[in-house]
Amino acid sequence: MSKHLKLIIAGAAALSVSSIAEACTCPPYPGAAEHADEFDFVAFGHVEDVWQLPVEDGSEAMFEYSRVFTNALTAYVEAVEAGEDTRRLEEFRDDFYAENPPPRRPPYPQGGGAISRISISDVLKGDQTSQIYLHTGMPGNPQCGVSYADDSDIIVLANNNGGRYGAWMCSLPRFSREEYEAALSGE
Repeated sequence: MSKHLKLIIAGAAALSVSSIAEACTCPPYPGAAEHADEFDFVAFGHVEDVWQLPVEDGSEAMFEYSRVFTNALTAYVEAVEAGEDTRRLEEFRDDFYAENPPPRRPPYPQGGGAISRISISDVLKGDQTSQIYLHTGMPGNPQCGVSYADDSDIIVLANNNGGRYGAWMCSLPRFSREEYEAALSGE
């Protein structure tokens, strides 16, 4: 491999890593008002329950595909032994893959995250409610989610999409309770 090709590959790898790192970056906010402007719902609450959502990494689909292949291979062997199939094993395999391409594994785990039940004590911005279910993605790339601890008091910064509240890493408070109260007291 030439020196130039190695540099091109290294540069491409560095760009891909830097773009991934930027995916979970929050802008700086000069104050609580500017931070709260990013959200439909700002409130104080208490995390009552947290339910972790399952992660789909493609393994179930691969397991099912392996099971189907094993069944087809068993049927092929039985047909060869009975003289009903004259294909070589490589031909059987190529035919099987042509008719049944393997499932594509996602480039990263799908799903995951959590749903948190939060009792609301004080709404500063958004619809008045006493409880919400807050959906969050998995922390880190590529979902940039956030996790909340059971039985903890939090400042909720979320977006409300038809009654479904969502939060991500930029939803984490950057300012104190008092600063959010002062910033939103006029709304």
